[in-house]
Amino acid sequence: MNTYPITTVIIARNAASTIERCIKSIRAAGEGWPILLVDDFSEDSTVDLAVSVAGKNISVVKPQDHIGTGNARQTGLEAVNTPYVVWLDADDTMRQERLEQLRAAFIETEADCIIHEVLLIDGVTESVIKSLDIPDFLFEPHGIAWQWERNWLPYLAPAVRVEVARRAGFNRTLTACEDYDHFLRLLKEGVRLLLIKEKLVDHYAYPQSLSRQLHHHKSQLKKIYTQPQVPRIGALCEPAQHWIMASRASYSENWEEVKDYVSNISPDEEEFAPPYGRSIGKLGMFLRGVVFLQEEAYSQAENVYTSLVEKTMDQADCWLNLSFALAGQNRWDAAEAAVHKACTLFPSYADAQKSLRGCARKSLSDMVFTSHPLRTFETRSDYSP
Repeated sequence: MNTYPITTVIIARNAASTIERCIKSIRAAGEGWPILLVDDFSEDSTVDLAVSVAGKNISVVKPQDHIGTGNARQTGLEAVNTPYVVWLDADDTMRQERLEQLRAAFIETEADCIIHEVLLIDGVTESVIKSLDIPDFLFEPHGIAWQWERNWLPYLAPAVRVEVARRAGFNRTLTACEDYDHFLRLLKEGVRLLLIKEKLVDHYAYPQSLSRQLHHHKSQLKKIYTQPQVPRIGALCEPAQHWIMASRASYSENWEEVKDYVSNISPDEEEFAPPYGRSIGKLGMFLRGVVFLQEEAYSQAENVYTSLVEKTMDQADCWLNLSFALAGQNRWDAAEAAVHKACTLFPSYADAQKSLRGCARKSLSDMVFTSHPLRTFETRSDYSP
């Protein structure tokens, strides 16, 4: 048996300020664990620093072209020569016990993919921002099917059986969200998944981090959600299936498809959607309102969101969208009251704060509405404590 069957792959571009810390955390697990550095055309001393710290245990490869993270990850995956691969960002660190724990888990469970939890760290202050936990609903029967709707996992540093990972492959054209796309490809391969509720990686977030470039993420998600195949959701109830497809269509900004899917969801549908803490019927209504806002049918949108806030007074996103519908009809006092309610319910709600300022100026163009219901738990795209 290979004593060190897991290669840690690091994708790096101009990571001289963090690469030593990253590799030292791997070395702390033991000197025999192999490291593969994918140098994505760095213009600084990233490679030299990595080699000086890692010594003989590191190999360095370089993509043929600088395209982005998807291309770099595929390059690394093709170069691995151990049975398993684990990913680590160049500005992150792993816990000393991580590799040994993953090796034991692969052997004991015969899993193809192992995902654990992550601690989110402010890269500037090095203070803990929050814990990125695996939500409980993903452990439920068929719960993983919700991954087709959006990425609910802290899929930052997965460990994968190389044979299966290569069958799935990475989309070389993606410059963000390539890890989420890869996981969906693994699901199509029928991956045997193991989720571990333990934090084995510290993920450092910086102002320039890709995970904070939300507009870029949305553009890449749009590419992912245009893919037609969505296996495994058939295990969920029909309303949940319609919601997942409507949600994907909304991320792709295909509003005609959204209308088609939500038309199959009754507003009175009581089936619960665990990721959102509300019924699928209310979620369908929310997207109906979004379609009306997109079409500038503000009176119809007002009716939808008024009905929603009457049913559930504590949903900040519904109050925000109601304020936009009211502002679209030049009913500024009522719009301001609604957006104040959204800010009170969720003080760090960036869209609501922006709309509050736009409402004060009576400028609809300076306001925004939320095109998708808010999540009910912590994610790395929201950096407020």
